[in-house]
Amino acid sequence: MAVRNAAARPGTYPPIVFSHHVEEMHEMVRKMPFTGELAWLPREMRPIAELCSGEQAHVFVRGLTLCHLDAILRQQEQAQRFLAGDIEDALAARGVEVLVH
Repeated sequence: MAVRNAAARPGTYPPIVFSHHVEEMHEMVRKMPFTGELAWLPREMRPIAELCSGEQAHVFVRGLTLCHLDAILRQQEQAQRFLAGDIEDALAARGVEVLVH
């Protein structure tokens, strides 16, 4: 409820929604016919089979989102150090493969 109220205020961001069907959503977006400024998007998206699993994506997005919020909004030094450190190794220790580009 707090997220909805915060998002309703002018100048704030809408709540972040994570799809529990990320694999299906990814392929649906990849097959959509975008035009204009977004026409490049489907061409550049790799098939989901070449990427991480939905479970890995959930761990990745959930963890890094919470860490970012803790680092920025709560000014937590531990979260700031984590984001400035070796994120790839930390995620690998949790079974999440990361490719930085």
